[in-house]
Amino acid sequence: MEQLGIDADKKDIRFIGSYARINDFVEVYLLKSNVDIKDLKLQENEVQAAKWVSIDDFEQLVKDEKASGTGFNVFKDYYNNFYNRYLVFENGKPVFKN
Repeated sequence: MEQLGIDADKKDIRFIGSYARINDFVEVYLLKSNVDIKDLKLQENEVQAAKWVSIDDFEQLVKDEKASGTGFNVFKDYYNNFYNRYLVFENGKPVFKN
């Protein structure tokens, strides 16, 4: 979270995926937190801009080639499969529920 100037407790940060680029790997993390965007301190060499958008708006930005889809795709897969879901066991098998 240092790229954004967010001081977060490690227990509140969840690793949700990674992807490879030409020269490196990128790890994607999720933090649920109420942060005022004007309080962010963006590292110039790491972050171009920041703004709040809905998932649908973010997806449209990717389709319009106004945002990178790589990190978004990792987040969307996580969101669709795990976010706001919980794991239960039914007949001895793990099942995700909404």
